[in-house]
Formats: sequence, C-alpha cells, structure tokens
Amino acid sequence: MKVNLGDISESELDLVMSAIRMSVLEEDKGRGVLVTCINGKRTWQMNSDDTWITIPGDHHSFEGSFQIPGRLILSANTLTGAGGTCNLSVDNDSAKIISSNGGEIQMGICKKTPEFKTFSDEPNVTAKIQYRDFQRICSVLAEMPIDIEDFMSFFSQPPLGQVIIDKKSITLRRSWSYVGCPDTVVKQPAQTTGTGSFSLSHLLLDNLMNRLFINSDPELTISFNSEIGQHLQIQCDQFSINFDRRLSGAEIYFPQMIEYLEEKKISHLVHDNGLIAAKYKDVNVRIQLFDGPEPVIRATSTVLHNVTQNVKLLREINRLNTTRVGVRVWCDNNMIVVGAEMRCEHSKDMTGLLDGLVKEAQHLGGLLGPMFGGNAPAKAA
Repeated sequence: MKVNLGDISESELDLVMSAIRMSVLEEDKGRGVLVTCINGKRTWQMNSDDTWITIPGDHHSFEGSFQIPGRLILSANTLTGAGGTCNLSVDNDSAKIISSNGGEIQMGICKKTPEFKTFSDEPNVTAKIQYRDFQRICSVLAEMPIDIEDFMSFFSQPPLGQVIIDKKSITLRRSWSYVGCPDTVVKQPAQTTGTGSFSLSHLLLDNLMNRLFINSDPELTISFNSEIGQHLQIQCDQFSINFDRRLSGAEIYFPQMIEYLEEKKISHLVHDNGLIAAKYKDVNVRIQLFDGPEPVIRATSTVLHNVTQNVKLLREINRLNTTRVGVRVWCDNNMIVVGAEMRCEHSKDMTGLLDGLVKEAQHLGGLLGPMFGGNAPAKAA
C-alpha cells in the first residue's frame, strides 16, 4: 500500500538533515529516522545514546509510522535545489523522494519500526531564553583550556557540565580543576520558575545547539525535574531535544559498585536515595557514596543498639580508634557503629573494605557488650 507522507519544505528538510548528522543511525543495524503523524503534523524523531531529537514538520495527515534510512533524507537535501521542495512516499518496503525539479531517489525502508519515544518527567524547574543567547553560552561552556601540555588528560573524566536554573538566570558550569585549570561559569538572564541543576554532556549540548539548522531566533523552554528527573528538555516550535541525565561526582561510580555486588552475588537492596543495604558474611552492611575532591565509599555496620552514652564508653571508643587502621568506631543515637571508607576509584573491588568492616563488627559486639550493655543487631536474613 502506498502512503504519501507529504511535501517537505526546504526549511524542514534542512533541520531534519542537520539533526540526522548529529544522531547515531547505524544503517547496517537497521536504524533510521522515525517519521509519523502526530496532531496533524508530520513528525520526525531520531536519537543517539543519550539524546532524542523530535522535529514537528508541516501539517499533513497519514496513517502509520515508518523508519526511513537517514541516507535517504541526506540525499534528498542534495537532490533538491535551493528553494525547492520534495515529496516523500512509502510503497510497501521502499521509500521514494521526488524533488520539485524532477529528480527521484528510492531506498528500502528499515524492517523494524520503533515506538515513538515520549517523556513522562514532570518538570519543576523551567527557563525561557532566546535560542541565539543560549547558543552563545553553550559555545563558551565548550571552550577548552588553552595549550594544555598533556592533551589526553582532558579525557580522564567525561565531558560533564551542569545546567543551573535560579531566580532570573540560567547558568552553565564546567569544572576543569582535574587538569589544573579554572572552571567555566557562564550566566545569562532568563525567565525562570523553580531552582535546580541538571548534569549532562556539555560538548553534546554545544554541538546540538550550534549545528541545528535554524534560521530564526525562537524562544526556548528549558525544563527538568531537579529531584527525580532523568531528562532535560529543550523545546521550541521547531524542535524538541531530550538529554539524558549524566551521573556526576560520586554518582559516576554507583554502577561500578552495583556491578561488583552482583558479580560477587552479594545480596543487596537499593533505596530511592541511593543508599545500599547489603548482607555480607551474615552481617548487615550499609553502603553510601560521598562527594568531595576525592569521592569515597563508606560502609558501616551497627555493632550494638540501645547503648547509654557516657564518658567511659567514649574513652573506650577513642582508645579503640587509636589502634585501628582504615576502620573507625563511633557512637550515634545510642548505637555503636563501625565504619570503613575507600576512594571511589577502587569501587570495582570492595572485598578488602567489606572484609575488614565485617571482621571488626563481629569482634566489637562481644568486646563492648559485656562492658556497656546494649543489644546486638538482628542477624542478616
């Protein structure tokens, strides 16, 4: 069955073409650009690993969704002369472009058609800013430090930047301290609601904002949920882009930590706030990440509950801490807790950390209980 997807104007074709060039559409893996009809408009969608670009085109009505090879659209842009248009149609397993100057090109369409991607985050932070103003501050954010001797040091950390929205302004921030250079912080006035920050790839942000083919200067709405949102959206009449949240600080090491626990078959539960409750050698352990110049993993275990805090107990805890390396003991809310820390860069192997912690936890309960009372914690289930 033949489906006419409508006539494509030069401006729409230019915008879709520029978006395709910035997406990852491996033709050999059956990937292309999705085109469908939404609210009476021809709508295009394409993506890379951590961004989704959606472009509403001209008004047109048709049934179905189709995944067109990106190369067909790039070829259509070449085939269609300046100021011209082209018609796109699908006939069974192939798509055809006919330009207004009479040229034709035909290619097979992708066998599988993905679902149109929607985003359900409810934003609590927004900023409205002109497209050209935002382009400029994105370019500033992406400027690298000049004449660094060890150029490869740039790649020792991911290209992570922050979008920060506060009262009356939007700020883009990029830390360069890891290569010994000053940070970049650039601010632009904006109409805002709410306050918060979102981490993403600053190079990707600059690339998209400065390579999309837009002749006008539309007003952008930048929005995200600062608490639980997984996407930042940049939207205007011509396009919508959703960026995945990038992990920052100690969060970068969270997947490595989970991978270690699963690989070692250590039973664990992850709380919504990122805390991990684990069972290691029949001892309950709490694992948490902490940010700082050198992010750390802290593992703790409660030795005794319902202990009365007094001078004698605190003196004994102080004496114990002077004889231990890598582990410390403290009193917290009528509990005696033992804890150990390690730098996050070693998160792929936490065996030494957990072994040392559990050994102390099993020993200290029997040592301190007879002297200071309290109740031993329940054994790990």
